[in-house]
Amino acid sequence: ELEGSVSVLACPSGYSIGSANWLFKTEYERVGYMASSSVRSTHSRPVEWEKLQDADALILTSLSRTPDFSSEGAVIEVAQTVMDTLKRGGNVLMPVNPVGSIYDLIDVVSRSIDNA
Repeated sequence: ELEGSVSVLACPSGYSIGSANWLFKTEYERVGYMASSSVRSTHSRPVEWEKLQDADALILTSLSRTPDFSSEGAVIEVAQTVMDTLKRGGNVLMPVNPVGSIYDLIDVVSRSIDNA
């Protein structure tokens, strides 16, 4: 707990030993910070997505591809998490380079918003 008003929870990111995603909670808000994460089963501790699902805001810091992971599947999964956050009135900040899969993600989220 920080300063008695903010709780901080480290969640396994499945990326490397000691790597984590973070959830910052106050009495009224939940902010998720998603760092480099991996769904590969060879990592020592699997990623825990469920702890970030109810965040009011989600900060994404890394989107990348591995040979056995579908970028299309990643775009759909991230887009769904973004849409869930936006539907609850939350915000999503994604500081990423404007290349590759990010355009697919923007397109999927945009169409989902139009169809909502």
